[in-house]
Amino acid sequence: MKMVGRILYGLWSPKLTILEFTGPTAYTQLAVIDDVQCMDVVGSVLCVCTGAGLQVYDVTNPAAPALQATLPIKVGVVALNSQYGYVSGASSGIVVVNVADPAAPVVVASLGNQTFASIAASDGLLYAAEGYGDMEVFDISMPDAPVAVSSVAASVRELAATSGMVCVVDLSKGLVMYDMTAPAHPTELGSYKVHSTPLLALLISNTKVYYAETGLYTFTLPTTPVPTPAPTPAPTPVPTPVPTPAPTPAPTPAPTHAKYPLGCFKADAAFLTNRTYTSSANTPTLCVEACAAEGHWYAGVAGDECWCGD
Repeated sequence: MKMVGRILYGLWSPKLTILEFTGPTAYTQLAVIDDVQCMDVVGSVLCVCTGAGLQVYDVTNPAAPALQATLPIKVGVVALNSQYGYVSGASSGIVVVNVADPAAPVVVASLGNQTFASIAASDGLLYAAEGYGDMEVFDISMPDAPVAVSSVAASVRELAATSGMVCVVDLSKGLVMYDMTAPAHPTELGSYKVHSTPLLALLISNTKVYYAETGLYTFTLPTTPVPTPAPTPAPTPVPTPVPTPAPTPAPTPAPTHAKYPLGCFKADAAFLTNRTYTSSANTPTLCVEACAAEGHWYAGVAGDECWCGD
């Protein structure tokens, strides 16, 4: 999936469906393209993988995609960055295609001979992974000469990238976020368990990650690595204070947000639908503060997971 403004490009192979959202749950179907195995879109340029090769569309009008050209190369996955497309097919490595002129795409470079099952591009970086293999990171600041800069040992099936961050579906860890502001040294920000892989869909839009498996889930992207709790220092003895008269207690204010314990409940509480984070340092206090910061009325702790709801 890919979101461009209010337009969603959703791939339910072998069809690409283009939808316009006018509200959180209100949308209109604009167009459908058949025989599509993969896709990516940047601005008004849409690239799709078909049995005929790489096809380039002009989607200035998303309701009427206009086929501009077909490049007869083997394509299994595609990612766009600015005016360049990065594709991989059977034993073809990564092929770099200049799509500045959608009517005349040109192959300008190739890299290696690996077959990648998933690729994504953002901010001059290309992320690629073989099926359930390591994530490879390439510098594409010179688009026609990609340079490998780092590798993350993992079992990656799917990728989605945004500015300074990449989200991967790892076979053993679930959904994992990496800070890529230093591309040579990816830093894990956090992980979220999923029920199954591969996912039906994975999308990053603004500060949210959306993924579909048994249902549609969403959570806010972390901004800093999950902290490791510092050891608690030994208490320092203090002199016993002289007793003073207890002040008259002030009236207890009425609750204004989700900061009051309600008790223990079954884990299937329907109103706790947003998993905010997973951390070994999780506590009820941290979870309550995180949910309140996102505007939720209720918070629930289940092991190392924090769930919010209304």
